[in-house]
Amino acid sequence: MESVPTADPSDSQEWPLEVPPQMDEKIMDRGQWSNKLEFVLSVAGGIVGLGNVWRFPYLCYKNGGVPQDRRWRPQMLGIPRRVGQQLLTFLLPPTKTGAFLIPYFIFLFICGIPLFVLETSLGQFTSEGAVTSWRKICPLFEGIGYATQVIIALMFLYYIIILAWAIFYLSFSFSWDLPWCSCNNTWNTGAELCGSPPGIEQMGELNWDLALCLLAAWVVCYFCIWKGVKSSGKVVYFTATFPYVMLTVLLIRGVTLPGASQGIKFYLYPDLGRLTDPQVWMDAGTQIFFSLLICQGCLTALGSYNKYNNNCYRDSLALCFLNCGTSFIAGFAIFSILGFMSYELNVPISQVAQSGPGLAFIVYPRAVSMMPFPPLWACCFFIMIILLGLDSQFMCVESVITAVVDMYPSIFRQKNRRELLILAVAVVSYLIGLVMLTEGTFAFSIIKYSPLKYNNVYVYPWWGYVLGWFLALSSMGCVPLWIIYRICTTKGTLREATDPVLHRPPNAQFGVPVRPHASPCVVAGFGEMESVPRADPSDRPEWPLEVPPQVDEKIMDRGQWSNKLEFVLSVAGGIVGLGNVWRFPYLCYKNGGGAFLIPYFIFLFICGIPLFFLESALGQFTSEGAVTSWRKICPLFEGIGYGTQVITAFISFYYIIVLAWAIFYLSFSFYWDFPWSSCNNTWNTKTCVDFQRRNYTGNYTHHENETSPVIEFWERRALRISPGIEQMGELNWDLALCLLAAWVMCYFCICKGVKSSGKVVYFTATFPYVMLTVLLIRGVTLPGASQGIKFYLYPDLGRLADPQVWIDAGTQIFFSLFICQGCLTALGSYNKYNNNCYRDSLALCFLNCGTSFIAGFAIFSILGFMSYEQNVPISQVAKSGPGLAFIVYPRAVSMMPFPPLWACCFFILIILLGLDSQFVSVESLITAVVDMYPSIFRQKNRRELLILAVAVVSYLIGLVMLTEGGIYVFQLFDYYAASGMCLLFLGFFETVCIAWIYGADRFFDNIEDMIGYRPTHLIKFCWLYFTPVTCFGTFAFSIIKYSPLKYNNVYVYPWWGYVFGWFLALSSMGCVPLWIIYRICTTKGTLRERILHLTKPSIDLPKTKKEKDKLLANDGHQQGTPTKDSHLQVSMEEFYH
Repeated sequence: MESVPTADPSDSQEWPLEVPPQMDEKIMDRGQWSNKLEFVLSVAGGIVGLGNVWRFPYLCYKNGGVPQDRRWRPQMLGIPRRVGQQLLTFLLPPTKTGAFLIPYFIFLFICGIPLFVLETSLGQFTSEGAVTSWRKICPLFEGIGYATQVIIALMFLYYIIILAWAIFYLSFSFSWDLPWCSCNNTWNTGAELCGSPPGIEQMGELNWDLALCLLAAWVVCYFCIWKGVKSSGKVVYFTATFPYVMLTVLLIRGVTLPGASQGIKFYLYPDLGRLTDPQVWMDAGTQIFFSLLICQGCLTALGSYNKYNNNCYRDSLALCFLNCGTSFIAGFAIFSILGFMSYELNVPISQVAQSGPGLAFIVYPRAVSMMPFPPLWACCFFIMIILLGLDSQFMCVESVITAVVDMYPSIFRQKNRRELLILAVAVVSYLIGLVMLTEGTFAFSIIKYSPLKYNNVYVYPWWGYVLGWFLALSSMGCVPLWIIYRICTTKGTLREATDPVLHRPPNAQFGVPVRPHASPCVVAGFGEMESVPRADPSDRPEWPLEVPPQVDEKIMDRGQWSNKLEFVLSVAGGIVGLGNVWRFPYLCYKNGGGAFLIPYFIFLFICGIPLFFLESALGQFTSEGAVTSWRKICPLFEGIGYGTQVITAFISFYYIIVLAWAIFYLSFSFYWDFPWSSCNNTWNTKTCVDFQRRNYTGNYTHHENETSPVIEFWERRALRISPGIEQMGELNWDLALCLLAAWVMCYFCICKGVKSSGKVVYFTATFPYVMLTVLLIRGVTLPGASQGIKFYLYPDLGRLADPQVWIDAGTQIFFSLFICQGCLTALGSYNKYNNNCYRDSLALCFLNCGTSFIAGFAIFSILGFMSYEQNVPISQVAKSGPGLAFIVYPRAVSMMPFPPLWACCFFILIILLGLDSQFVSVESLITAVVDMYPSIFRQKNRRELLILAVAVVSYLIGLVMLTEGGIYVFQLFDYYAASGMCLLFLGFFETVCIAWIYGADRFFDNIEDMIGYRPTHLIKFCWLYFTPVTCFGTFAFSIIKYSPLKYNNVYVYPWWGYVFGWFLALSSMGCVPLWIIYRICTTKGTLRERILHLTKPSIDLPKTKKEKDKLLANDGHQQGTPTKDSHLQVSMEEFYH
């Protein structure tokens, strides 16, 4: 038999040079979860984040809910009343899940679960991060891994900012008189301290208090993952579970508040007419993707630490349903508070319902201030926000770190190098995040695409939108760019370019790759044979050139989760983040209340769970990061990995800014008199009006342009906002310090890779649930909470006719589940090969959705309380995103008894929610890089240095968002870099690559080999048909429904702002086509030969038992008399067929 052909050594020059490792250093093991629970909690902590709490409930309300004075009438559709009521009873059971749930669950089953299973099983199958897992699956599509890591990097840059905000608010929550409750603060008059530039053009000074909060957030995030899955797997025991405790507390409190029922009714009341609106479906799809961390590499990274035989299919299903269930339950907590606010303020609940930070920092603080003992509930809420965001943050970081380490194991799998890499990532992200803590930090609200406007008022300058699109395209572009690069740089025919065997060095021996823990092979007729050697992962010159290690240095092992729980907690911490708390409830309220759950769960089951499972399984299967996993699966689509890592990088830049804000607010939450409670501060203006005095003073006269003290504290003290992005202004040094603290926490959470992050997530992924439960209990027991919950859940089925409702649901799924960001692939890559990533994915997806739903109750019960206290409609206090966390909630906390307690709880929740999501994003990016260059970074201390470098760079970039105009930059990142458009784009290519190029049946065989059985064929059908069609359709609707970003829906960005925004967006989306073009152009041979070559998976992918038996049987039949290594001499035809 002819020997296997080898490649020309010159072919190796197509990859970046790797520094040769020294011989005295030993490459450390990659690591695995200590047990099953660690993986489940890690994924749960990652996917159950702020989006479940503040985005899903609002999407549910928005995409199917109606104002309190509206009800769905069958006569509107020409249906007789009796028949209509029967139909309504049939469609809407007593739980009143709402119209939005239709597209939500459609996306869940078509995209969410399939992609969740895909990414989780990919990580488990490959045991690689988000990059190297795709490299192993298909080198041509390695760009998928890069794209996910770009998304994750971008995500943890800004996601952790929410934790800083929460910490900042939490610091004020310990004083009885919450500072956002009155206009008697120093910042309520004058602009001497805040500088208040009018836009992103005037970034202004750095908010040093927020910088300190961000520093604290990064420090927590760092220590959560600095030992990899060994630390994050332990931390998630707390960070992934305690938020449920807090959510339960807030839910109980919220539903017991007066007006809570109205808030819940507002949240869930179905409006089936909204299903005709494509935006409803887009919202449901994006919610599924965002909530489940799909297409972000995190699932692949977390799944890669699973054991090979872990049931990732069952895990994926459970996690997907956990995520969705959490989102749904969070809606009750949020809208019960909003109902209370509506009741207290005597305003429609639509006036208080918000999503995202608007819920967490505006609406909810305002609602808390109306409750009895406001410090208690403020602390509970912000602690929940911190915990929800924390594990999502450090799971994102862990995904990046996993990707980097898996790409360069020889560099970073050395003692302390992974820790240094995490530290570098944390420092860089912290520095970048400081930009979002300046007075001009508007650039936070990149959640769904229409031209971004801060607060729907401020329109960004053109370069603001350019930056936003750059953030978005930086991830999406990875996939095509990588494919183009691989095709152009691979020599030979296309078939030869896709054949990894042709690229092995002359002295390499062809071997059947097996898992390191595989049992020795016993072949009948040959007796007991030596274990079949696994191909050396570093011995693949078809990837970026790796210089052979010197004799005195050894590449360290990639590492795995210590146990299953570390992976689960890491993913849970990553996917359960700020979006669960401040985005989902607002989206639920905004998009039809309970009706929003329809598109939300549609997207969950169609897109969320499938993509979540796909990425987690991809990481577990390939044991590679977000880039190399796609490279191994299909080299032509390696750009998918690059695209995900571009998104991850952008996320890591701006996501951590939220943590800095939370830390900043937390620092003020320990005072009895919150600075945002009065207008007696130096930063307050003459138009500042204490809302409590306004509501309780009978002779109050309304003044035009009046503002509340909590808004002035947020804009004039915390952000010191400038008039526009054209005026960036000075750096807010207090926020810069908070950002530094957040990056420090993030660094130490992932400095040791899964060894540290796997331990940290025991806290960061669980404690947010405790805080969320506390806030929920407090929220539902406040007067007006029932109105807020009714406002949150009251279904407006007519909203389902709005396409925006579906777009919101889809984007929320993608955001919440960390889909298409490389995090799932990176986290899954640390799983043991036999880890049940399917079960983990399902559990984590449902955990994420459940967290979002429950968070909605906690949030809207507080908003209902605010509405009740202020006697204003709840719609006037409901907000999303930072507006919730840093305006609404601080104001609500100031109205509660013991406001410092509740302020601290809330901001700790925000910090923890954002922290694990942040460090999971960074871990995904690091994993992708390390897996791409293992010989460089899998050396002693090199991984730690890489993390440190990433942290430093990200911190410096984040400083731009901490200037007076930084919020405008923040919104550009949030609106474009990690937009649902980018995630949907990558999700489409992920399913096409796995299902149609690599082969859905083949991947099912790999999953069966890992978990012991085949997942439901619905997953395969989703991968083949439903998920790609849904992703493409929602992506097309997102383009059609695009409107330029406006800050506060008022400020219009200059043209270069929009150019920058689109650059951010295209930088990730462009990776896929550009990589395809590059690889095709650089690969030798005819076009057909190049395509065939670049679509062949890597030979060092784990082989199923059936494949190995066939290879050995064919070899024994041909050889007759075996020699020691004769069973390894197989032809290419036998190997592939």
